[in-house]
Amino acid sequence: MSIFLTKNYRPTVPVDKTETIQLHGLSWRCLDNNVSEWLQGQPEEAITGRLVKENVKRKVVCLDDYFIKQNSYTGCRKLLKKFCGGSAHREAEICLKLKALGVEVPEILAVGEESRGGLLHRDLLVTREVANSVNLDSFLETTFQTLSFHQKLSLLEDFARFIKLIHEKGVLHADLHLGNILYVQDDAVNKFVLLDVDKIDLKGRPLERIEEIKSFAILLNSVRAWTSHQEQFRFLKFYGFSFDKSFRCFLVDVQKKHLALAHRVWKKKAERCLHTNSRFTRERHNGWLTFRKREGLPEKDFFELLADPDSCLEAGKTLKDGNTVRAGIVTLNGRQYFLKRYNCKGWWYSFRNVFRRSRATRTWRNTWAFHVRNLPVPEPLACFERRTTRFLGSSYLLSEFIPDCKNLIDEWNHSTAAGKQSLLSIFGLLLGEMHNSLCIHGDLKWNNVLIPQDGSGQAFLVDLDGSRILKKLNEDCFRKDLKRFLRDLDKYSENKPSSNLFLDVWGRRTGLWRTCSQDTTCIEGISSEKSRTVDSAPTEKLISVIVPAYNYAKLITRTLDSVLAQWSDDIELIVVNDGSTDDTAEVLEDYSNRYPQVQVFYQDNAGPASARNNGVRLASGRYALMLDADDALLPNAFEVFRRAINSNPTSGIFLAGYKSVHSDGRERQHLPTAVSGTPLQLTRRYLLDKQLSISHGCSLFRRDLLLQRPYPESFRSSEDIPVFAYLLVSAPIEFIQAPVARIYRHSGSLRNQRADEEYFIPDLIHEVFSCLPLECQVLRKRYTSQRYLSLFRAALIAGDNGAAWNFYKKSLNYSLVQTLHWNYLRKVPKLLIGK
Repeated sequence: MSIFLTKNYRPTVPVDKTETIQLHGLSWRCLDNNVSEWLQGQPEEAITGRLVKENVKRKVVCLDDYFIKQNSYTGCRKLLKKFCGGSAHREAEICLKLKALGVEVPEILAVGEESRGGLLHRDLLVTREVANSVNLDSFLETTFQTLSFHQKLSLLEDFARFIKLIHEKGVLHADLHLGNILYVQDDAVNKFVLLDVDKIDLKGRPLERIEEIKSFAILLNSVRAWTSHQEQFRFLKFYGFSFDKSFRCFLVDVQKKHLALAHRVWKKKAERCLHTNSRFTRERHNGWLTFRKREGLPEKDFFELLADPDSCLEAGKTLKDGNTVRAGIVTLNGRQYFLKRYNCKGWWYSFRNVFRRSRATRTWRNTWAFHVRNLPVPEPLACFERRTTRFLGSSYLLSEFIPDCKNLIDEWNHSTAAGKQSLLSIFGLLLGEMHNSLCIHGDLKWNNVLIPQDGSGQAFLVDLDGSRILKKLNEDCFRKDLKRFLRDLDKYSENKPSSNLFLDVWGRRTGLWRTCSQDTTCIEGISSEKSRTVDSAPTEKLISVIVPAYNYAKLITRTLDSVLAQWSDDIELIVVNDGSTDDTAEVLEDYSNRYPQVQVFYQDNAGPASARNNGVRLASGRYALMLDADDALLPNAFEVFRRAINSNPTSGIFLAGYKSVHSDGRERQHLPTAVSGTPLQLTRRYLLDKQLSISHGCSLFRRDLLLQRPYPESFRSSEDIPVFAYLLVSAPIEFIQAPVARIYRHSGSLRNQRADEEYFIPDLIHEVFSCLPLECQVLRKRYTSQRYLSLFRAALIAGDNGAAWNFYKKSLNYSLVQTLHWNYLRKVPKLLIGK
């Protein structure tokens, strides 16, 4: 099971909605002749076109090949705009300046202004529609994932150059999200156009660090919604960042700034539900104060409910009936909804709520606050309350009804052991995301978590009556919020490490296990014997051993035993079960029960790259040791690595030797060859000359480097090559002339799976060189030739001379020097004779 959070919340305008903009009373500037004729041809001096955007201050209409943006001013803004100038005039001036700087902007055709009593009442900006363009936010949502690997790479590179250009030109956009960028769909080049330029501040110099941080905080928020971590790192690489310590500090600053900006945006969006606007309506009907979402709830259904809500609730299916609330499923015109009534509990209750919002209204507002943060909650549709001379009576909240659901208790009782641990990992991430967004549920009992049985993989948090939105991080509030969830976990789980697993995932997602105080007391309600507390989590391990496992039930015991036999407090063991279909889950459950230090995580089958990436994200060690589930460590492995780390603390990679074990029992020792040189020399020795060998199980990597360059998850083989190539040019290397692992060679091993490699070569080449420095790019063609030569040799050994000859000719197309290497050239005569 997995939970997919809803994508970024944004109110939409119906595609077929039209709007009229009046033209009388306007005085025009810089009017294009064609536009002048077009405006004169409009009936009754008005423009009626498709509504693109509408709010209290602004509306945008599209008609023919023109966009008309109207800005309206009221109150003090009229006086302010009299001296500062209207937004349309400012946007036109900035567009001309940006065009002179080489930044693509829409073509300005006309500016119109209407003044009343010497004050600016409204202004219009007319621009030409950008041909073959689409909003970049919509493009990433609908089309980006259907592109090929090369098309994605090209788009990310061109977009990074566009952002780099505007930053170098001193363009600071106060609202630089994807919705304010147009993507021009052209087969020849990826072109981007900047919108809403009235919010731009032209600095006249390249942006400073603090200005770059603000710009990226806005931009990356919308980019994250539709792109993977790997694609985001590529974007930053193309922008020009080098993944060093200063870059990590930059990202931390961006995240802090993003959180501060996001809270302001979230609050503004949530408050919309209490006012009349394009998405919501606030009205009074027969003594009722109502808040309603315009779409999703037909007015006929709503007014039928408003006529007698108690009768509808009595006629529906009752789910809860108490002194405080009554909730049930109601049916209106054949559609089902969830209705909750908050009872009036006497005169004191009414008096206490005279000057504050009703409980229904507070829940309505908080539920929308959860919704705009992309947290999975049923969408609230309406809220209404009745007051008599400000004294509150009953209030009601209407939400969408999600059919065929189980609460977490039922789902837990019918899940396997592996499914239970998967649920804990998933909800650890979900609740961590909720707390990162500064949201407090208030009643996290398992009955308040619903899981639909339609196979959608979603889950919903319900019953937000006690929810709150914090103004800043508060660890005590987060722990109290978890108390109810952990109490049910203690009640329904017989597996001792379950609390540990949940708290570890939640703690890593929120980061509180790193920043909490020295107090080592447990979360109230959970005994110290059954859970490791968040406070007691170590700040950092030395080595995290990460084991991806897929159908290795018969071999993984050897791997785990080799780690546990030399256990110490500075070691961490994380096993990621990649959707195994054999008895691997049962074996891992047995180990986690007997050895609390074995941390097991579950995921749907996604390949070894995904399992390794998730293991790296969940780990806390300074260094990561990737150990395949069919290999084993030698008894002195950790001691060897500790000595090397103490001797060379600045090294980022430690390459040790190993013993290869063949199926017939033969062992052969392999020690690394110590080499050095420039990034170009190291890359050539690894990719082409084969002088530098790197293997999982006997290599130690600094974990932050693996976070910067994750394994490509679309690959099911050779996923380590791009990562190793990047690591070689990113950190100092230390060679250890001692074996630390036994690596077993057999046909089922991941390292022997090489199906369809011919079609896989272009993607591999791009992955390898996309993160390498410019000086290494000269090796691209030679390495492509080398990959075809590897296929040539494999086909020759298999006796497929036709395929071998085809691969050799393809190799010639890329690099004559590599193809004429003696190791391959001497096989050609045999091939020709055989042919």
